[in-house]
Amino acid sequence: MKYIFILFIAFISIYSYAQKSGDYWNNRLQIVSFRLPPPPIGYQPKLKDINGDGKITDDDKVPLFAYSGVPQLMYGIGAEFRYKSWTLNVLFKGTGRNKFLYGGSDGKSFDGYMPFNQKDKGNIMTIAYNPENRWISAEYSGNQATENPNARFPRLYYGKNENNTKPSTFWMGDARYLRLQELSLAYNLKVPALQRILGINSMNIQLMCENLAVWDSVKIFDPEQATSCGQAYPLPARYSLQLYLNF
Repeated sequence: MKYIFILFIAFISIYSYAQKSGDYWNNRLQIVSFRLPPPPIGYQPKLKDINGDGKITDDDKVPLFAYSGVPQLMYGIGAEFRYKSWTLNVLFKGTGRNKFLYGGSDGKSFDGYMPFNQKDKGNIMTIAYNPENRWISAEYSGNQATENPNARFPRLYYGKNENNTKPSTFWMGDARYLRLQELSLAYNLKVPALQRILGINSMNIQLMCENLAVWDSVKIFDPEQATSCGQAYPLPARYSLQLYLNF
């Protein structure tokens, strides 16, 4: 059996420095926040007063990471296996050091992710329906355990809550992934009659499959579309049967 193994790794060293323009920061900068026990009004992200002036404003924005949603590491692993007339090809690709923010770097992509962000418009994801993923007052549930300080979603509101939808470390996620990008199986067929009549020396019949699987921590949408917070057409799996004639 013959085989070919290919490995390629691309390191991307990109860093963006904070630049202040007028009274706002560019969209690569976010607000630093910390998870704290829920205040009396319910579990919400608590933003840090960076400049100590007693209020939360755009002056409290600081850089979190460079190039939100742009991976700082990209790599791929490919291999080809041959046995007699059969050929199998496989290609994996992946990324690392790829931070992003749910809701987007400007906080304008929460529709469809944050429940009831547009009141009676939009969908509600099943992860938000799961009580384990949201903070629920014991006054309503009758169970103190529902006031989960580590809930994925803060206390739900009917309509947009400016405090909850500000870009911050509360919404930081990791979009690194490993994807089975391509898998193909080919067979080389030689038919003497076709060679005599049509001059066809051989035929390659190939089944090509793309985007078969992805392993990541985002789960709810494709990690390559994490910065859009699911507001993009999903990347489909593709299958094709190909025929190559060799004269």
